[in-house]
Amino acid sequence: MATTLTQARNILTAPELDLFAHSRTEGLKALTPARLRAKLVRARALRDKYQDLYRRQSLASRERTASKRGASGEANERTQAKAAVFAEVIDRFEQRIAYCEAVEAREQARREASATRKAAAPAGRKAAGPSTRARQAASKSGARSKARSASKGMAADATTARGARARSRTQH
Repeated sequence: MATTLTQARNILTAPELDLFAHSRTEGLKALTPARLRAKLVRARALRDKYQDLYRRQSLASRERTASKRGASGEANERTQAKAAVFAEVIDRFEQRIAYCEAVEAREQARREASATRKAAAPAGRKAAGPSTRARQAASKSGARSKARSASKGMAADATTARGARARSRTQH
């Protein structure tokens, strides 16, 4: 169960409450990834502090109460609650850091893909074949050569036709 702000106010000190507030939705959105990491380090330190304090209090309570559990009611409930609150805070910070890293990775991949496409576009055109101008020039020269071939063929046909006519005239 998530700890509410009202519950946190009852057990946390002012600096701890500030850290708790930054772990909530609006506070998380305002933090940069570097600030998130710094807050995460602070939250881990506080969680560890309260977990250790809870253990020490439990051991001291065992000696006083002569029970194996060392639970004497209210003696260390507050400390245990603080440790639980900071465990929640750590989870929130870690989730937000993971989200920020995923967003950054997507943006980086998008930038790399864009750069790859830009670099590959001119190379792709060159590798695919001649440029537009080269193709136009080739088609013009191809058309010229075809026209020349056709005209030579017609000239040859015309020559043979003339020769045939001239021969036929001389024979008559």
